[in-house]
Formats: sequence, structure tokens, C-alpha cells
Amino acid sequence: NVIIIFFFAAIIFCLPVFLSLGNWGIHDWDQQIFWRAMPRHTLFAYKQFPFWDPYVNGGGVYFAHPHACFLNPMFLLSLPFKPEIGVKIEILVYFLIGLLGTYVLGRSLGMSNLGAYLAAFVYMCSSYLSLHVAEGHTCYLLMALVVWVFFFYVRALSQYKDAVFAIILLVWIQFAGGVHIFTAAVFLLFIFSAAKSIEARNIKPLLIWMTVIGGTFLLGAVNFIPMLGFIRDYPRPINDLQGIGPNMFYHMFLDRNQAGLFLASYKNTIVGIDPDYQKRFGLLTYWTAYGFYIGYIPLFLLLPGILFQFKKRWPLIVTGLILFIVVLVSKSPFGIVWNILHRIPIYNYLRPSSGHAGNAILMMALVIGLFFTRIQ
Repeated sequence: NVIIIFFFAAIIFCLPVFLSLGNWGIHDWDQQIFWRAMPRHTLFAYKQFPFWDPYVNGGGVYFAHPHACFLNPMFLLSLPFKPEIGVKIEILVYFLIGLLGTYVLGRSLGMSNLGAYLAAFVYMCSSYLSLHVAEGHTCYLLMALVVWVFFFYVRALSQYKDAVFAIILLVWIQFAGGVHIFTAAVFLLFIFSAAKSIEARNIKPLLIWMTVIGGTFLLGAVNFIPMLGFIRDYPRPINDLQGIGPNMFYHMFLDRNQAGLFLASYKNTIVGIDPDYQKRFGLLTYWTAYGFYIGYIPLFLLLPGILFQFKKRWPLIVTGLILFIVVLVSKSPFGIVWNILHRIPIYNYLRPSSGHAGNAILMMALVIGLFFTRIQ
């Protein structure tokens, strides 16, 4: 029954994507189609392994590129279909995987059946994921795998062998070109494992985290080593901290017109400076980094959920709060958290919102689902 409900929910939610099956969207959609079309063409036309990209900027590496995505299972969907169709099927499949994963995680944490459903829909139906997909950031679909990584890590705290599944899924995320989601998942597990170590008063959770990260690097070394060499030779430092002022909180969490905010930010960034947009929000890039709408009722459950469950669920809550602090930087006095993280290799090539906001929403969804279970 659970799978059937989520299957139809996924179809309904993703239906607009399939109404124009052969088309793609704005901004980075062409790039995401290319990352699939190029290796597909290389395999079919030249019968060669796609080590090299002969097209972009006069040619360059492909296999070592952080966005290379042909080694993950979902690339198989682009082989029988055109890449623009294959990536749309990916959206549907990942959405179903994410719903099921959040439900399974919720049940394992003690949620009721309805509480786990609520957590699943809050996480996967948030505007954050939808806005990123609309802009062509299809790598953010890998948020659906992060919830499974978190699930298996939590299980590994009591059944050590389950760490193997967390390792496999982290490699999948990286092999799918999800460097943003991969690094965010590593940070998520680190913060949570540190909190669990403090709670348990032993370092076992941190040791399991180290095992997962070490195992991930060993299993995925065939891609990690050349990728790290590519990043070293062609650095891409990012210094544009994306601060969030108090005037944005309503629009981030409560404004139902997320599509309108996204289009306004797109006009402001691509077409030209929009004085009204600048006055309301300051110097911002696309709204995809700021749209955290999850609905009025879930947000209403979140605040008491934090207050009444902090004693029992504080590792989850503190992890979510730290992740939000990472995102709410620059104009915030808590910018020191990101400044420290930003000095770590690979993280210095990422923006504050890269994946961390999605993981913060996951923590929110879990707190909401647990509190709903408590009041049932």
C-alpha cells in the first residue's frame, strides 16, 4: 500500500514535467542534458569509454569532471531514450525513492504511519527541491538518496554492517555528478555523528562516520582520485556568500508564490537588474537557494516539535539548526560556521546553500513527523 500511494503521488507531483516530454527548461537544463548526451554519443557513435569531452570549451576531461554522471545506474535511462526524456524519468524515479526513503527512516525512528507519510511529503514536496529541478539542477534529485544514506548510518550505530549500504549510496551520489550533494551529506553525517557521540558519551558514532567516509573513498577511488586532480589543476573558488536578512524569512518559509519569486530572481539575474527585486531582497542570485516553503501546517508543527522534543531528539534538532546556520550566512553573526567549513578543500568551491539547505529540511521533516506522532 505504501509503495502504491507514493507511486501515484510521484506521478501527480511530476506530471507537469511530462506534459512537454521532448522539451527542457531554462538556465542549466541544457547543461544537464549535455552531461548525459555526450557520454551516450561517445558510447554509441565511437564505441569508446567517455574519458574525454571534445566539445565544451574546445575539449577537456569528462571522466574526472565533478559533474560526470554516466557511472550511476540512472544513466541507463538515457541509453534507450533521448537524454531529455531519460532525465525526466529520473525525476520521477528519484522522487519515488525519496518518498519511500523518508517514510522508512521515519518509521525506524518511531514515527506512526501517518507521521512517516507527513515527513516524506514535507521533505520531497518542499519548494527547495522543485525550484532546483525547475532551474536544471537535476543533481539535487540526489537528495532522495541522502535520506537512505542517513537511514543506513543510523542503523549502523546498532548494526555495523549496514555502513556498507551507506558507503554504496554515497558512491552512487558522487558517480551521478552530485559533488554538491555528496559534500553536504558528508557534513550532515559528521554533525549528527558528533552529536550522537556526545549523547552516548563515546566516540563510536564518529568512528562509524570515519568508516563510512573511508570506505566511500576506497570504493569510489577510480573517480575520486582523478576528480581531485582535476580540481587541484583547475580550481574554482567561490567567495559570494549568500546572506539572508530577516525581511526574507516570510518569503522563504511562508510565501506560497515560490514560482513567482523564482521567475523574478531569474529576470533580475539574466534579463537585467530589477530595482523592486533588489529593494525587497538585496543582492541575490536565483531564488532556488532560498525557497524553503514546506506549508503552513508543517511549519506550525515544527516550532512546538523543537521545544517539546529537544530533550529526547536533540541530536536531530541541533544538526538541523547547525545546517540552517551554515545557510544563513554573510548577513548573519553566525557566518563563522561557513567560514570554517569553506576552508576545507572541495567545500571552498561550493556556495553556502549547496545541498545543506536540503539536509536542513530533512531534519525539519523528521522533527515534524515525530511531533505529529506524539500528538496523535
